[in-house]
Amino acid sequence: MRPLNQPATSTAQSEVRREGTTLLNLTENEIRSFFPDGYGEAATGPDIRICHSARSVDAWHEAVSRWQPDVIVTAWSARDLPVELTVAGGGPIRYVCHVSGSVRKLIGRELIESGLWVTNWGTLVAPIVAEHALLLTLSALRNQAAWPRSLTHNREEPKSSLQTRTLHGKRIALHGFGAIAQALIALLRPFNPHLTAFSTGMPRELIRQSGVETAPDLATLCRDADVLISCEALTPLTARELSYEILSELPAGSVFINVGRGGVVDEAALFRVVRERSLRVGIDVFGEEPLAADSPYVSLPDAILSPHIGGPTHDYYGPCGAHALANLAAFRRGETPQGLITPAIYDRST
Repeated sequence: MRPLNQPATSTAQSEVRREGTTLLNLTENEIRSFFPDGYGEAATGPDIRICHSARSVDAWHEAVSRWQPDVIVTAWSARDLPVELTVAGGGPIRYVCHVSGSVRKLIGRELIESGLWVTNWGTLVAPIVAEHALLLTLSALRNQAAWPRSLTHNREEPKSSLQTRTLHGKRIALHGFGAIAQALIALLRPFNPHLTAFSTGMPRELIRQSGVETAPDLATLCRDADVLISCEALTPLTARELSYEILSELPAGSVFINVGRGGVVDEAALFRVVRERSLRVGIDVFGEEPLAADSPYVSLPDAILSPHIGGPTHDYYGPCGAHALANLAAFRRGETPQGLITPAIYDRST
């Protein structure tokens, strides 16, 4: 049998079917959301086990010792997979099929380096998050948060005080250039914007290949932006990089949108700059979630705040689950699942 970390080249060259036990470490709600039509034996194998509460190290050890799964299916509720339970540490788990997004709270980089296979929803949700970024951008430009104050007025003056703006022809700055930013570009094109992008660690040539102008640094990116949209991953290099000095480069009255990660922003600096430069903001991600009732975000003037619902939307959980089942079926057929997370992909992820 080929070593675990050596991918198959095609379906025709696939191995003999891999038999084994699949352990679903999902809450009941996650199962209902991602697998509304069930999870067939063709994907998960004849031996399927469910463990709703394997979140502690002891619970993990007990479940894995009892059932010896070669595959585990996880989502947001799973935490801290010990190395000794995986092939990297002499354990039985060969493949982690993560139904949701980031695996950083579950998988250490060293496990992937050591040959553990890991997949998640990959770029499947990127267009959905990009759609939410467009929604927040349009809402901020049209000053939606202030609409209720004008609903009962028929005079022109209250309506003109909303200072609504169009997206057409605006200078849009993209902070980050992963799958979300690239999906967002396609949504923005019909508005004929001037697009500029910068992403820490991303070669500028890769950005230019998408037909987008590159900025040499974050300060330059912000300086002439009508709208700054952050969809950057949170890594040691990007943590709090949107500082007071950087955000202060935004023109007065411009729009700031964040659908990436709250941790890329110095939030105290953001609150200060919003008031100093009368920024309009649309935020879906925060440093601490859920927000406290007295969070400074709540008191931002006319802010558009959404509770980290950029993606997937509720009706898109099913397709994410179907993607996971397709990968599980490929694994059981002896093939390589699509979108294996490599160390390089892991480093770029949030």
